[in-house]
Amino acid sequence: MATLAKPYTITNAAQQSEDIDRMLDELYQAAQDLDAKPTNTGATGAVGAAGPRGADGDEGESGEPGQPGRVGSTGLTGPIGPVGQDGDDGDDGDDGMIGPINLNGGFTAGSVPFVGPSGRLAQDNANLFWDGTNTRLAVGTATPTAKVHALGTQPASQAGAGAAATKMLTVVGGQGGNASGTPGSTGGVGGEISLDPGKGGNTTTDGSGSNTGGIGGALTLDGGNGGNVTGATDVNGTGGNVIIAPGAPGTGGTGGAYGNVIIAASGGNVGIGTTSPSTATKLTLAGGGITFPGTQTASAGANDLDDYEEGTWTPTIGGSTSESGQAYSIQTGNYIKIGLYVFVTLRVDLSTLGTITGSVMIKGLPFAAASGQFTGNVGYFNNLTSNVSSLGSFTRSTFAQIEVYGVVGTQAVGMLALVQADLSNTTIFIMSVGYYV
Repeated sequence: MATLAKPYTITNAAQQSEDIDRMLDELYQAAQDLDAKPTNTGATGAVGAAGPRGADGDEGESGEPGQPGRVGSTGLTGPIGPVGQDGDDGDDGDDGMIGPINLNGGFTAGSVPFVGPSGRLAQDNANLFWDGTNTRLAVGTATPTAKVHALGTQPASQAGAGAAATKMLTVVGGQGGNASGTPGSTGGVGGEISLDPGKGGNTTTDGSGSNTGGIGGALTLDGGNGGNVTGATDVNGTGGNVIIAPGAPGTGGTGGAYGNVIIAASGGNVGIGTTSPSTATKLTLAGGGITFPGTQTASAGANDLDDYEEGTWTPTIGGSTSESGQAYSIQTGNYIKIGLYVFVTLRVDLSTLGTITGSVMIKGLPFAAASGQFTGNVGYFNNLTSNVSSLGSFTRSTFAQIEVYGVVGTQAVGMLALVQADLSNTTIFIMSVGYYV
């Protein structure tokens, strides 16, 4: 049997090719020898020891991807990283429903909770309180005596003038709606504020004349009382006014008028200074009178009384042209003016005649007469120099003067105007006259 000349050991990559070629040649030769000289095959020899591992061959092509492996178990949680910066605010969500508020605990009976300056619910029973027993609401007090009871607070005492109390109540009706669009539009009526006392109680059975319905509730508007003083010679405080003022007209255009203050529009009577006005007249005054303005605000209404005045005046004697040098021992005059009508009385006694030019006049009337003449009565005269049987008088048109006329001597054709020659240093006139202004 042919054998290899020697074992081959590939020691490095450089000898690989040469050694392999030699080994192949020897194997081929041994195979030829076996074919040429057949022999009986001996027993297989023992397997020789494995040779050293050869060098790695070139990397083969990648195979098809294998199936995914099983997911491994979760590893341990790592430490928490630092907090990142705040993101932008998101859009507001829709308002949620208000849930029930539990006020049990922290509030006393009668509290009216409110949101205080801190934004939390708070209570202030001394200034806002509900009397549940009597169903009364109180502002400024915890002991209401009416359905709604509001009580102002007195400021603390201080040196000098006392501080004014805070305004107690303001009620303002809503403004009427504005009108826009086509010409001829009218703005809306302003909101009404009604103060209606309760109706008197009804009777529910027939008393055959013995029953009486209840009296309606009174509406009371009281001005505040003046302050008290301690010293007997100190001056008491003046009581507050009760002011009822109608609304003013609008501005920016023409026309418009003030509203009216209407009292007893549908019946009843008005009493001023009394709680029991007369049923015979609409207006009853007790303890005083009516004051008209010092300057008349004239009205053209035939039934309007727009002025009343009473007073005194000082009469003088003069002439229709001029006068000078007069002196008097008595000068008295009184007048009453009602609307356009004036009634005057006078007494004038000369002590020095002086000089009178023109017709004799009584001057100094409190109001100038209207156009035309209004006659008067000379009730008494004395110490004239002429033989005068009677005297008369009338106002001088548009002047504050009275002309004096008389029947002198045997004059039979009527009255003549008196002149200076008819008077003396002690002439006396007492007369009265009514006239219009």
